[in-house]
Amino acid sequence: MSSDDVQYYREQLRESQDLLEKDPDNKELMMLVESLKETVDKMELSKDSPNKQSGNLGRTCEVHCDGKWYNAVVLKTRIDDHGSEKVIVKLLGTEQAREYDVKDVKFLAKVKSEDFPPGRRVQAIWIDDGLWYNAKVVDAPEGKVPENGLYVVYDGFDDGIPSLVQSDQLREPIKVQRVQKSTSESEEEKKTYVTPAGYVIPENLKIDRSKDSEKVIEDKKRKIHQIKSQQRQEKYTEEISHNKNQWQQFQQKMHTRR
Repeated sequence: MSSDDVQYYREQLRESQDLLEKDPDNKELMMLVESLKETVDKMELSKDSPNKQSGNLGRTCEVHCDGKWYNAVVLKTRIDDHGSEKVIVKLLGTEQAREYDVKDVKFLAKVKSEDFPPGRRVQAIWIDDGLWYNAKVVDAPEGKVPENGLYVVYDGFDDGIPSLVQSDQLREPIKVQRVQKSTSESEEEKKTYVTPAGYVIPENLKIDRSKDSEKVIEDKKRKIHQIKSQQRQEKYTEEISHNKNQWQQFQQKMHTRR
């Protein structure tokens, strides 16, 4: 949200209030003024709220976007008008930046440099595509020990030049067993259901306490919460756009009457 957006709605509110003074019985205008007041209040609270959780700046996390999971880095944080922390993240390997509720992102753990001496095998995120690759920890060039990270050489890279990787983009090597999904499983993932509050949730995230383990239940809850948060943000954006269109239509109507 830019300062220009806030200024725009302030101006519309002032104009609407001036018109209401001249026509105090106009119910349509009264409703519009109240709607604009609410919009301006929300935008100003969001813009002016202090950044209370700046410790998350620069951290690496996992986020869900468009049906996929991405590694991402926190670019900015803010506190919304409900007192919840929001984080704006850059999806690694893309040009996209998205905003999430801090509870909907999974921050990656930082490794301790003393646990990963030179020669130790690791997996490290390649910043250009956001994916994990096998690598080896190497000595810091010229003996310069970084404060937050380690130097590694990625397997299969011909240049062999050490890369500095921050500590929450490193992990113990793990073996991933890739399983080809059947057509029926893929179709199941596409199915959705609508909650009483109107949220659209993938069918495969329904919780079955008779079958799901506690870990699976918690993971599903986290993903559902993240999807709901994203849909709430989209709804809020639609409301802002609706209010703007409502004001423009009212202006056109007033000019037609003159």
